[in-house]
This record gives sequence, C-alpha cells and structure tokens, in this order.
Amino acid sequence: VDDLDYDDHDSVEGYYKHLKVSRPENSVLENHIGWDHKKDTFDLSQISREMKSIFKNAGIKKKELEDKTTAILIAKSILSQPVGPVRRPKPKKKEKKSENKSGEK
Repeated sequence: VDDLDYDDHDSVEGYYKHLKVSRPENSVLENHIGWDHKKDTFDLSQISREMKSIFKNAGIKKKELEDKTTAILIAKSILSQPVGPVRRPKPKKKEKKSENKSGEK
C-alpha cells in the first residue's frame, strides 16, 4: 500500500481497485462444530474429539445437543464468550500523597 500514489485516485473505489489481496497462507481450522439450520440444533456429523471432550466435561450429553431448546441455549452461551486473548485491565497506580513544603504528609 505504501507504494501507491494517493494523488492518482479520485475516489475510494479507484484506490481499492489497485489493492491486491492474497490468499491466506498456512491457515489451520483448529475447531468447528456445525449448526443444522433446519432443526436448530448442532450438526454432530463431523464433531471433533476436542469438542466432544469439552461437552462431556461440561456434562452435556448428545441428546441435549440434539434438543432444539437446549441446543439454542448452549449455542447462545458459547457465542456470548469473548473471542481471542482475554485482556485484563492494568491495575491502577496508587497515587502518592502530596507533601507540603515542609516535607510533612
């Protein structure tokens, strides 16, 4: 992008026409669970061992994943979780008590 001459573009469309987007490289699908939109339940046909383990450890059974009401509740719970690294706020620095001219607090 740095080598583009911005003066050559009269519009945003003209600017973007010159950009080239490459395909992703070395991408890996770490985990996925499908959703059956006709049944409003999880598609368990290609569920990974890791997802099976997660559900098992959470006490969620296959019947519950196949039940529409329960599946929607579980999906909403999963989707409400933060995505990516959790960023915790930095602790506030304690303010020093100001000293008067005589050095007393």
